[in-house]
Amino acid sequence: MSWDPDYANFLNTGSFKIVRVYNPNLVMVQQRYEDSSMNCQKYFYALAAYVEISKDKTIIVRVSADINDHNPSNEKYKNEIVKSASLFKTEIDSEDDIRKGELKKMFVNIAGYLIENKGDCVNITYVESINRHCTI
Repeated sequence: MSWDPDYANFLNTGSFKIVRVYNPNLVMVQQRYEDSSMNCQKYFYALAAYVEISKDKTIIVRVSADINDHNPSNEKYKNEIVKSASLFKTEIDSEDDIRKGELKKMFVNIAGYLIENKGDCVNITYVESINRHCTI
C-alpha cells in the first residue's frame, strides 16, 4: 500500500495534506492544528514514510528535516533523535499565513505508528516526540 490522500486524516488531527511526493512510500506532509491550551494555530512539515516491515507489521513514521518554508522566525532546527533527518534540506512554497508568521512552527523529532496484525485483532502503537508541544 502507498499513501492515499483521501485517507490522510485517518490517523491525524487537524488539517493534513501531502505537499510533495518523492515515491509512493515517502512523502512530505504539512499538518496544521489548533492548540487550545495556548489559543493559537500551529503547524509542521515532516517527511513521512510508510514501510511494511513484514507481512503483519507496518510502520508509518514522520520526522522533520531542514525545511525552509519562509516563516519569518528563521528558527533553525536540528533533529536530535533522528540525526540523519537534519541532512535533508529543501524549500517549500508555503501559504501566505505561514510566510507572515501567523502560525507557530513546530518540529517533529519522531512520530509514528507501529501497526501489527495479531490474528483476529490489530494492535496500533503510537509514539511521538515533538519540540514545544503536547500530544497532537
